[in-house]
Amino acid sequence: MKAFFLGKRSRHDLTEEEVHRIQGKAVHFTHGGEEYSFTAEEVDKMLGVCKQCKLYQMRIKALEIQLSTPKMSDKHVLVVDYIQKHYCPSTRRLLSRVALRKELDAALKTYGTFVDDITWSWLIREHLNDTSAYRKLKLACR
Repeated sequence: MKAFFLGKRSRHDLTEEEVHRIQGKAVHFTHGGEEYSFTAEEVDKMLGVCKQCKLYQMRIKALEIQLSTPKMSDKHVLVVDYIQKHYCPSTRRLLSRVALRKELDAALKTYGTFVDDITWSWLIREHLNDTSAYRKLKLACR
């Protein structure tokens, strides 16, 4: 991986798994006593991924999920899918709201977006049916 950032490997030498792992993330490493630091935008530019490509990736993923779900916006579909894959309903309040929002932000960062206040409100009130303002959510890890 370092070889790619040092210019010794091309983008085509990277596997899809490697590309997916670093896409949309800042990279920091030391090589030969020198520190190298690349922002998420610089990494995406080096990989040849633009903002429009990320939006298309998000749209494709959302459409794949929507084939079997009711009509929702792309971001809502991705958020619901993430929760269904990683959490199950619980009778006790186990999951911190802050922790869930950070996880969702990290998951959506791949697509160059985040959980905005409107999406968060929709998720808590409409999807999870939670009327409590500050208490933990009734979700448990799978």
